[in-house]
Amino acid sequence: MRNKTRPKIFLLADDDPEDLEMLEESLLAADPEIQLAMVRDGQQALEYLESHGGEELPCFIVLDYKMTVFNAV
Repeated sequence: MRNKTRPKIFLLADDDPEDLEMLEESLLAADPEIQLAMVRDGQQALEYLESHGGEELPCFIVLDYKMTVFNAV
């Protein structure tokens, strides 16, 4: 059974503001209770994950394939 008290947090990491906006609109249309955390690059994504723990960790992460600042490719 799913724990109803844990928030549904999605982390979106993309350096294109239009892509972030499209993802935000689509996800919130599918489920308005989702809490979105949006960052612009890989470094910010790592910082977000390091600074949020326990119940605040995202349950879903969407990463852009090629981002500025920090890129695994």
